[in-house]
Amino acid sequence: MAGTPTPPWPWADTQAVAELILPGQSFVVLAGGSGQALAFAPSHLTGTPLPGEPGLSVIAGHRDTHFSGLGQLAPGQLVTVRRADGSRHHFRITEGRIVDSRTTQLSTKGPTARLALSTCWPLDDPVPGGPLRLVVFADVISGGG
Repeated sequence: MAGTPTPPWPWADTQAVAELILPGQSFVVLAGGSGQALAFAPSHLTGTPLPGEPGLSVIAGHRDTHFSGLGQLAPGQLVTVRRADGSRHHFRITEGRIVDSRTTQLSTKGPTARLALSTCWPLDDPVPGGPLRLVVFADVISGGG
């Protein structure tokens, strides 16, 4: 994955920016959060810092595909992000929270690197969409190498 980010297919409107490594599974992370990107992989949301940089980096994924197991993550578990530049950043999960996207805005500013993994809630809802989100937060514990 180290090197210059490239589109995953020739006509893609996105590119791979990282690999997200969760307990028992890993995913390519695409840039931007467009509908096309989210159809194929979790996506790093535009306007948030890259994982490992100061502030809150947000990676979103669909609840019925890539992030279907997000609700099984627990405080204390480790998450690793390997960015396209080859750097690895390790995070420890601190909490999971249900938020209403209509009334909650996550602040992406801050002096330390944090990570938020987000998906629609409830995970087993037969109707897609809706305003509720499960957000799993993690704090950086090491990174850069």
